[in-house]
Amino acid sequence: MPAELGTGQFVQETLRGVEAFLASVSVMRSEPERAVALAAVDVAGAAKLFDWRGVSRVVEPAILPLIGGAVLRSRKPLGQRLENAAALAGGAVAQWGKSAGPDKGSALATAGVITQYGAYAATLAGDLGAKPKFTGAAVRGALLASGAAVAAAKNRKLVAPTLLGGAAMVYATEVANDPKIRAHGTGHTPGISHGANLLVASEALTLVRGTFLQGKRGFGARSVEAGALVLSSLGHLLLTDGLARR
Repeated sequence: MPAELGTGQFVQETLRGVEAFLASVSVMRSEPERAVALAAVDVAGAAKLFDWRGVSRVVEPAILPLIGGAVLRSRKPLGQRLENAAALAGGAVAQWGKSAGPDKGSALATAGVITQYGAYAATLAGDLGAKPKFTGAAVRGALLASGAAVAAAKNRKLVAPTLLGGAAMVYATEVANDPKIRAHGTGHTPGISHGANLLVASEALTLVRGTFLQGKRGFGARSVEAGALVLSSLGHLLLTDGLARR
């Protein structure tokens, strides 16, 4: 919960996040690619869960490009649209790298993660003027340090990716939670902070998969992979709509 929010306001913001998600879903009535994207998230999640690798290879890469339809339809300045497109491209590369080797911490996946969060931060901080708060950044930094410690203990291949990608994540997700961003915009705007928080949850599950479940392919490991994929996809969905339709 953002440090500046009290319990009542936190509940209110959560409800606004639900409304933002419903707004993103309702878009499919006028944008066919959104309906396909949501169906692809469901199918890709099920494919992870039940180990349908052939289905995963086909469906998973299509999710973020389909979500990118919102960027193509957006009337935001070209620079912002390019930043959002870069974030989705980085996210797609990151997801591909994580799926190909969840225990390896590949350089390609790390580069995708850094690109993803860097592009979002460029819009949030550079274009919209969002700023990190010390308390929130400290909390996120402590969580990152804990994650790096887990990686060091369980799978040292993930230490560098956790620190490098995590640093970009801490900054981008903290500016996404700036109250200035939540205060103005459309019904999609709350999706910016909530989408960022879903991405954090996805990264946490990815770390669990690569450390505590390293080398495992059972139902538990696949469940964690499916959860990380779905949370990441929905996080990008809410962030993209929040920025493109703000």
